[in-house]
Amino acid sequence: YAYSSANYFDASYFRIKNIALSYRVPIRWVSKAGISSLRLYCQGENVLTFWHKNVPLLDPESGALAATSPNLPPAKIFIVGLQLSL
Repeated sequence: YAYSSANYFDASYFRIKNIALSYRVPIRWVSKAGISSLRLYCQGENVLTFWHKNVPLLDPESGALAATSPNLPPAKIFIVGLQLSL
């Protein structure tokens, strides 16, 4: 392997891909304002990835090498909102 371009490395990883949190506000807190229900929520995609940082990968799932590939890691997406019913 001394003259080979073959590279072997550990590409194991752990990813928190999707996560969602929601909180329904008690009716007694919002009924005075004429609201029948209120829910607050947040969602996230590709939140965290844990892998050995000495590996030359942009993203362990895609296998794209940092120096040779235009592939980027998946975008992190966060959504925060509220659902209101009158």
